Formats: sequence, structure tokens, C-alpha cells
Amino acid sequence: MISGTQLRLKGMRLAASKHKMELLYVQGVARFIGRHRVLVTIEDVREAIAQAGRSWTLGNAAGAVFKGNDWECAGFSQARHPEAHARMVRTWRLKT
Repeated sequence: MISGTQLRLKGMRLAASKHKMELLYVQGVARFIGRHRVLVTIEDVREAIAQAGRSWTLGNAAGAVFKGNDWECAGFSQARHPEAHARMVRTWRLKT
């Protein structure tokens, strides 16, 4: 029997594979922010993308932005964009 966690991870991999180039770009933006600030959220990354004049097109692939060994979870904060309905998002710290 497949667990909910396995299904979630499979869905994230599928979404990430459909947005590979955009995901690589957004991950680079996240790393840039992480080198200049202590804590980063997906909201910070979304705002940087908007300031660069680009549209946010990752959809469910956004869950893969902070995947990998470069990041560690440092807590939670509230999402700021209206579509998120003030849900909690992770706060990340770039490992040194």
C-alpha cells in the first residue's frame, strides 16, 4: 500500500519535471536571496520573481524550490500573497 507521503513526493517529482527550466531559475533566485539574507520563504522568492518582471508559473512545483541539501528549515511564517489564504509556509536558511 502506498502511503500519503509517498504519493505527495511522487506528485512533487512529477510537477517539478514538468517545470524543470523554470524550477532551476527559481532555485537560483532562492539561493541568491539566501546568500544575502539569513531567512528565506517561498514568498520572498515569489516577490523577487515578480520584481524581475516574470510571472509565477511553478504551481505545485513550488514545493521543490527548497529541496536538496543546500537548505535547512528554520521555522514557519505566514504567506503574504492573497491566494495563499494566510497559510503557514516554511522559513529556510541556506547552509554554509
